[in-house]
Amino acid sequence: MVVIEAASYGLPIVSTNCPTGPADIINSHNGILTPMNDQKAFIAACRQIYRLRGKYNHTDIKKTVLKFDISRYIKHIENIYNLIAADNKNTDKSAIKLSSL
Repeated sequence: MVVIEAASYGLPIVSTNCPTGPADIINSHNGILTPMNDQKAFIAACRQIYRLRGKYNHTDIKKTVLKFDISRYIKHIENIYNLIAADNKNTDKSAIKLSSL
C-alpha cells in the first residue's frame, strides 16, 4: 500500500521485489525494483533515485495508481458481469430453439 501511496504523490519508488506485487506496479518510469535481502542494491537504488530525481516525471508517476483506482475496478467488474449476462441471453435463446424441435 505504501508503494501506491508514494506513487499517488508523484514520488519515484524504491522497493524490494517481494512476491506480493511490487513488480506489478514499479517500472523504469516510476522507480527501481531491487532483489530481496540485498541491502547494497537497495542503497544503490536510493542513491540513483536521488541523483536522477529530475529524470522522473511526477505526473506520469501519479498515473501509476490509476489502474488501482476503485472506480475503475468496479467498472471493470461491471463489464465482466455484462458480458456474462449477454452470453447467458444468447445461450437461453439457443436452448429455446433446441427445445422447440
